[in-house]
Amino acid sequence: MSVQVVTSKTFRREVLESDVPVVVDFHADWCGPCTQVSPVVEMLSEEHEGRARFVKVDIDRNSDVARAYNIRSIPAILKFEDGRPTHWAIGAKPGYVLERELGLKRRKRKGRLFGRR
Repeated sequence: MSVQVVTSKTFRREVLESDVPVVVDFHADWCGPCTQVSPVVEMLSEEHEGRARFVKVDIDRNSDVARAYNIRSIPAILKFEDGRPTHWAIGAKPGYVLERELGLKRRKRKGRLFGRR
């Protein structure tokens, strides 16, 4: 499963009206820490497939969405449930920290290094 790109035009449908939790990665192409956390978000999307959706919003191309959620520092990763942000994580962090901060339930992992436990 790949992290889907969401725009200002598709944000409402893909995030706010979703019937499953949606994790939104607010990022920018020029942001070094965003580049570091991107593979971690991809891995989390695979680990939580079927329980949550993962999407990306480029804050430069979709500044209205970033303003609506007061995104002032990136990477900013927010978890939306029932159309509202419920959890957030700011900055590049290991997968296990993002899982905890975003309130994602872990599935047992076998044979994968995913950061410290």
